[in-house]
Amino acid sequence: QRMTDFTTYDDDDFLGKAAPSLAGLDFVNGDAVELKDDAVTVIVFFAKYDKGGNPAMVALSELNGKHEGVTFAGIATDPQKANVERFLEKGEFPVNFSIAFDEGRKVQNQYKEAGELQSIPIPLGLIVKGKTIVWKQQFAQIHPVDKTNFEEQLRRVVAGESLESAGNRPEVESSDDEDDDGAAVDID
Repeated sequence: QRMTDFTTYDDDDFLGKAAPSLAGLDFVNGDAVELKDDAVTVIVFFAKYDKGGNPAMVALSELNGKHEGVTFAGIATDPQKANVERFLEKGEFPVNFSIAFDEGRKVQNQYKEAGELQSIPIPLGLIVKGKTIVWKQQFAQIHPVDKTNFEEQLRRVVAGESLESAGNRPEVESSDDEDDDGAAVDID
C-alpha cells in the first residue's frame, strides 16, 4: 500500500478482529469507556505532536452525538501524560469526547498486533461494533475526515446495514526478470 493510499480494503487486517479491551487506560478527559456487546464505539488514536492530524479530532468531535448509542474514545499515543493534558488545556483543537493516556502503550500495542502493524498510524479511526473491529480509517492532513466515507460507514454500522466496499487490496505485480529500474536482467 502506498503512503498516499488511504483506502480501507475489505481484506484489511483489522477488520473482523476482536477489539482489545480499553481497560487500563487513564482517562484524562471525560468518562472511562468500555467496549460493550450491544454498543458501537469509535476509537481514535492520535497524538498532540501530530499537528497536521489534529483537525481530525475536531471533525470527529462534530460526528460525536450525531448517532444515538455511539461512544467516542480518543487514545493518545504521546510519550507522556502531560502532553495529552496540555493538548486538552490549550484547546486549539477542541474535543468533546473522552480522551485517555495509554501508559506504557499497552492498549496501543494490543491494537497494533490486532491490525498486524509495525506501528499505529495517527490519526486512525476504528469503528467497533460490540467487541469486533468493523471499520478502519486512516486520516491525514491531505486526507481529512470529510474526504473519507467514515461518517457513512458509521451511519451504516448503527443502522445495521452492509458497509461500503472497496474490494480487496490490489495485488502488486512483480516480475523476477526485472531489476529495480524495470529493465530486463540478463542472467546468462
